[in-house]
Amino acid sequence: MLSVRDLRASYGSIEALQGTSLEVREGELVGLVGHNGVGKSTTLKAIAGVLKPTGGRIEWLGEPLRGGAAATIRAGIAYVPEDRRIFGGLSVEENLRLGATTRSDADGVAADVERELERFPALKKLYKRRAGNLSGGEQQMLAISRALISRPKLLLLDEPTLGLAPIVIDTLFATIASLRDEGLTVLLVEQNVRKTIQVADRAYVMAPGGRIELEGAARELERSDAFRAGYLSLAPAAAPGQTKAVTA
Repeated sequence: MLSVRDLRASYGSIEALQGTSLEVREGELVGLVGHNGVGKSTTLKAIAGVLKPTGGRIEWLGEPLRGGAAATIRAGIAYVPEDRRIFGGLSVEENLRLGATTRSDADGVAADVERELERFPALKKLYKRRAGNLSGGEQQMLAISRALISRPKLLLLDEPTLGLAPIVIDTLFATIASLRDEGLTVLLVEQNVRKTIQVADRAYVMAPGGRIELEGAARELERSDAFRAGYLSLAPAAAPGQTKAVTA
């Protein structure tokens, strides 16, 4: 569905991605994890068209993905950035309806808004309230719901639980898993490695420069010594090496 090959991206003279490769298959929940500053968020920005790559190739449904953020949305990819980009001066209702800017089916939009309010009952109670007055967890629910109203084929989530209370984190992870169960394809960047591995089908572990250090089925990664040592702190550190595919 999504194929990223030898992706390169820079911020000025700093090359943040130096050859990132990964793929996401239809219906999967794929986790992209790693330590801070290795290029996880940059990868999502490049896929979403927010940051222009300097090299490599991104293919979507077998075709090159080009044209920036607007073209990416029209192609069926929704992106929820780390900072959520909620319009604080607008109401919850108005923010939700902004998710339908690429749609013309008013009845379908109304039904989808109602579905999102059922998904996140807290938003239903806050429907007419200014989004800027919502808590961090409520704003994250709003950002995800707004993205879903565009009816994406692929949802990109960047650090959705960062800085949130444990009970909200549990709610959001349960929601992300349920979206996959409903058939939505999800690429999740997340600092909570343990919970990501618990809900993901597959995962990639990113090292500095965007290099993929480990990859494989989430259950197999969770049992691998290299992963546990470097990312769950449950085993002695393993010697560094090339990319390892962890399989059953």
